[in-house]
Amino acid sequence: MADSFVLSNGQIIPGIGFGTSRISQTDMRDVIFDALESGYRHFDTAHAYRTESALGEALQDAIIYNKVSRSELYITTKLPTYHMRKDNVVSSLRESLKNLRIDYIDLYLVHVPASIKVESEYIPYPSCSTDDYDYPDIIDTWREMEKLVDAGLARAIGLSNFNASQVERIDNNARIKPVVNQIECHAYLQQNKLVDVCKRRNISVTAYAPLGSPGLQIRNNGRYWDLFEEPVILKIAKCHQRTPAQICLRHLLQRGLILIPKTENTDRMRLNLEIKNFSLTKQEMEKLSKLDSNKRIFSFNGGKMHIQSDQYNLKINKPILNITNEHKLKQQNITPTRRNNIPYSVFSTTKNLIEIITVELEISDNGAVIVDIKTRLKLKMEI
Repeated sequence: MADSFVLSNGQIIPGIGFGTSRISQTDMRDVIFDALESGYRHFDTAHAYRTESALGEALQDAIIYNKVSRSELYITTKLPTYHMRKDNVVSSLRESLKNLRIDYIDLYLVHVPASIKVESEYIPYPSCSTDDYDYPDIIDTWREMEKLVDAGLARAIGLSNFNASQVERIDNNARIKPVVNQIECHAYLQQNKLVDVCKRRNISVTAYAPLGSPGLQIRNNGRYWDLFEEPVILKIAKCHQRTPAQICLRHLLQRGLILIPKTENTDRMRLNLEIKNFSLTKQEMEKLSKLDSNKRIFSFNGGKMHIQSDQYNLKINKPILNITNEHKLKQQNITPTRRNNIPYSVFSTTKNLIEIITVELEISDNGAVIVDIKTRLKLKMEI
């Protein structure tokens, strides 16, 4: 198994990176120096993690002390949900570059396919109020991401936490294609369908939380679960004289995924890299594949409220549903003035899905009502 992967743009990315979320500023320098000493060169951060500045300072010190050169490093950061409007994309990356003390980023990802208006919530967890959400067209955001490559500020651009339909929409409309989709992926959440969609489109997949994020002590339906206590994993680990973590990482690496494990323990840093000199058998891979049980750790509900279709014109001749701030549907007849564009939100519902379409209406020369669909969003309701 190769130490590195070649992305669709020809860029080489180390196959195993180092996650930096939830590392304190006071510990960052020592942790990064230990990671460099262990052999890591790929470092993953995000504006929303609030670790860019500490990581940048640590890497700058490492360069000064000749522990590593900038050209040896591969640094990834992410566009935050509160900077998704097209006017904010360039300035957001410039801020990240300043934090990281570098003049270009190797890989810049759209962190989540959802947008919020303010920085009071870093990412769209369920705790976000619906009033916090913003609805820019993700294609407009991507156009600005492409400009970052044109300007030399980003060597490559990609996605994070995008589902299959979101990936396809970006890819179908992109001038510069996404090279990566970074998603939660581990033995209990294998995401085979999404991985297949990405691979068919020559988009590499990066797995974050590849060990199930044990440090978070995630609760699932009132019960704690731990990949390292899974009997199948323990049995395979014993057979190979490896740790459960190494089996989890090797499983993903053999599936062709880039990995972003995170640890502050020096011994585990080294062990997480020592997975390239053994292989799992076909039978072992099949046993691990059967552990897939859709156990998701990170749930970005706002990511469901994404734009689904391109702009197009549509004739209508029936009342349109509008929704109030209290989310109660009501019927409203539309009588727009000729040639005056009027914004409306159209809502259709099924048992557990609300489809939200923001439109502009006008009367055509022949008297037909023309609906210009500006954005289209789907919100899956948890019942």
